[in-house]
Amino acid sequence: MAAETTLLVGANNSGKSSAMLALRKFLVKPTTFRLQDLTLCHIATLDAIGREWEQAGEDFAIPDANSWAAWLATLDVWIQAAQGEHHHIRDLIPNFSWPGGMVGMRFRLEPDDLPTLYTDYRKERTRVATLLQEIRNQAEQGQVRPSLQLWPQSLHDYLNRRLIKSFKVRWYRLNPDRLSPPCAESRTATLQALADTAVPLERNPLLNLIRVHEINAQRGFGDSADEGQDESKTGSGRKLSEQLRTYYRSHLDPGDSPDVSDLEALRAIEAAQSAFDTRLTTSFAPALREVAGLGYPNNSDPSIKVATRLAPSDGLDDEAAVLFVLDSVAGAPGEPRLTLPETSNGLGYQHLISMILCPSCGFARRLLRKGQERSDTALCDARCLDTSGAGRASSYPRFDPEFFLVGRNGGDAFSAGA
Repeated sequence: MAAETTLLVGANNSGKSSAMLALRKFLVKPTTFRLQDLTLCHIATLDAIGREWEQAGEDFAIPDANSWAAWLATLDVWIQAAQGEHHHIRDLIPNFSWPGGMVGMRFRLEPDDLPTLYTDYRKERTRVATLLQEIRNQAEQGQVRPSLQLWPQSLHDYLNRRLIKSFKVRWYRLNPDRLSPPCAESRTATLQALADTAVPLERNPLLNLIRVHEINAQRGFGDSADEGQDESKTGSGRKLSEQLRTYYRSHLDPGDSPDVSDLEALRAIEAAQSAFDTRLTTSFAPALREVAGLGYPNNSDPSIKVATRLAPSDGLDDEAAVLFVLDSVAGAPGEPRLTLPETSNGLGYQHLISMILCPSCGFARRLLRKGQERSDTALCDARCLDTSGAGRASSYPRFDPEFFLVGRNGGDAFSAGA
């Protein structure tokens, strides 16, 4: 980091926003981590650990967090302490013979209680195995279909819901004598291995030393739960899943003036709604009987019914509605493809997709209309022409000039400078 301003410059998807995100999550909001903050290639490692846990016997030795150090998310911070400043970093001074200079600490996202995590995961997987056996029994009797995806399917599926509950950030003191420069070939940091006897610090020693003021320049596309997004907003300042949902409701919803091709989807939705209503009626029956015991409803009161309304666009109400599909682990054949949520892709590519889905832009709608002549051009509202990371025209030959304007790539630089 420079003394005054550090500028991050790079191509789309090179990690500029991820660097800012790592600083924010470790230094400002350590309770906002999620599974996607772990390097995606380690998903296979997580699942292998889960399979080992499921097959473990009573004599299984639960590992400690240090054995997972190769894939846990970490941030090392080194500080130069001048004479007269040593009282600020007293918790980081490695020993009484320290001559002054650099001190370092490691932020590490690690399991809060590994034995509890181990026990709870095995309990959940046992529950899934019991339910799957019941499904197979019902399938043999012709009652239900033989396949159903139940949570959790694996350890990474478990942590996709339970990471915040199961993991926490801890702080470790580093040894300045073992500080190594980055690898000359790969230009990656050389992490200092923690001793097996390393004990985490009781509190964050940088709590009152580092202040982060973030001017959010991601305009709704970034991975920030506190951006204060307004659901009523339109234009490019909204997540792609929100824009997809708006676009779907306006142009693709089978419930709005359906045609013959929509009948199958409508039948499936009606069947799902009927099954869900039956389940809700059964689930709420004890509570409603308790209410009836209090004398309501009586003969002159309306009865109570719990019902659902499933709409096709409900499936787009979650961030998982937009996933970026990657190769499988190491390109292994037959392995499932890895995916990332929309906020984990580069801002430039998200802006390009947004320009197509923006409700102010008629480009995509005109292309979907049959028989539309290419001379019918679409004009895009200025809100579509967001300039952060949108790329260069020569890099995207598939876009006609009338639908693509180029501006300065300033979004990430602004974030980094701030």
